[in-house]
Formats: sequence, structure tokens, C-alpha cells
Amino acid sequence: MTTTMTRSSPGAARRGLAALAVAWLAGTPAVAADSDARGALIGATRSLHDALVAGRVEPLAALLATEYTMTDSKGKVHSRNDVLGLARRHDVDLESTVSELSDLRVTVVKDTGVVTGIAEERLAFSNRNEKRRWRFTEVWVATGSGWSLIASHESAADLVRIHSEPASRPR
Repeated sequence: MTTTMTRSSPGAARRGLAALAVAWLAGTPAVAADSDARGALIGATRSLHDALVAGRVEPLAALLATEYTMTDSKGKVHSRNDVLGLARRHDVDLESTVSELSDLRVTVVKDTGVVTGIAEERLAFSNRNEKRRWRFTEVWVATGSGWSLIASHESAADLVRIHSEPASRPR
């Protein structure tokens, strides 16, 4: 492989460096804003999942857009009011919850953010314990007051009951 280098005039070099500096400076606020948006979206996603698992309606309502729809793992579409109703009727025998998020990926394009990841929920009821893993996709829209969730989808990933009996092996 051959590399050819040519020498340019000092004026051309200065103009090139000046153009590079202007391009870099012009891009810096966009990178910072994008990083801020990603951090805000991860925070909003964590708040959403915490509110969902604990059945806290008010913080949940603040995050859901009026037009919000959720498609569950069975393909059923739920409205914002459906989801808030489910949170209101949250199991009364729920004693404790843990929600952990992993494999979070955030994409921001203008005023829209998409968050994908895995949610693991551990629920302790008075008569049983459950562990659930969900792969999710969330579509958020920037508003004057922060990020608002407009649509989401979830798919079951490794639904496991903690106290289930182990399967017997064939002999």
C-alpha cells in the first residue's frame, strides 16, 4: 500500500484547522444535549418501572402521555387508563417488590427517545413469590416538562415461579 502526502500552503492548513475547530465546537452542544437526554430517559424508565411494580398511580400517571398505548406479550393493546386501572387494583397481598433493569439501550432522534432493555421483577405476595423477566421497548417524546411515554411493548423472557417444583427427568 502506498501513501502519498502532499504539502499545502500555510494558509490552506490554517483554514482547514479553523473549519475543523468550528465543526467540533458546533457539535459539542449536540453531544452534551444527547448525553443529557439519554440520562433523563434512563431515569424516566427506572421511575416508570418502579411505579409499575409498586402500583404507585400518581408517579405513573405523570410519566404516561394521554395517548399512551401498551402492547403486552400476548398482543393485547392497553390504553393509558387501562394501565392506570391495573396499577390501582394492584394485588393487595403484595408485600414487597424489586425491579431491576439491565441491557438498557437508548436512542435519541430529535424529540423522540427509544429505550430497550430487560426488566426483572421479584414480587413477594402473602401466599407466593414470583420472578418475571421482560424484554421491553419504550417510545418517549420530549415535552416542555420532561419525557412522556407514548407507547411500549413487552415480551416475556424467562417467566419463572420461584417456588415451582423442578421438572422430573425421564428415566
